[in-house]
Amino acid sequence: MNGKTSEWFFRAETSFLKATELAPNFAAAFGSLAFIYARYNYHDIYMEKAVAVAKATAAIDTALHLNPNDINSLLAGALLAIEDLQFDTAEQLLNKVLSVDASNTKGLYVYSELALAKNQFDVSLIYADKALQIDPLSTWINVNKAIVHFWRNEMEKALASVNHTVDIDSSFTWAYV
Repeated sequence: MNGKTSEWFFRAETSFLKATELAPNFAAAFGSLAFIYARYNYHDIYMEKAVAVAKATAAIDTALHLNPNDINSLLAGALLAIEDLQFDTAEQLLNKVLSVDASNTKGLYVYSELALAKNQFDVSLIYADKALQIDPLSTWINVNKAIVHFWRNEMEKALASVNHTVDIDSSFTWAYV
C-alpha cells in the first residue's frame, strides 16, 4: 500500500476485496480499501476521481457501520475532505483518529497534509515531526516532511529529507518526485 507501483495497489486491492468476501463483517478490510481508494491519485495507476471517490465512500460507509472507530476509513474520509477543501470535516475526522490512537503516524502525517492545504506551514511541520518521532524510518513521513520544507522555502532541509528517504529505501518513487 505504499504507492510505489500499480502492482502493489492491485495486490492490496485484491487482498482486501478477498478479505471482505471471506469476512463481510471485517471493518479493517473495508477501511483499508477506503484508504487505498482515497489515495487514488498517489498511485501510478489511473483511476477516475469519481470512481475512486465512489469506491472509497462505499468502503468508508461499510467500515464505519461495522466499527465507528476504524482508523483507515476515518483517514480516508479526511483525505477526501481535504481534497474537497472541507477542512473542518477533515479536522474532525483526524481528531477522532488521534483520540482513538494519539500515536497513529498516518493520522499525524495526514494532519500535516491538512495543515499544508490550509497554508499553515509551521503547524504542518509540527505534525510531520511528531509522526517522525514515532516512525523515523517511514518513507511516506520523510517525503511529507520534505514537502513541508519545500513549502516553507527551506530547500536544503527539503533536499536533506528527500536524501534521507532515499537512504531508507532507494526504490521509493515518491522520494524522487
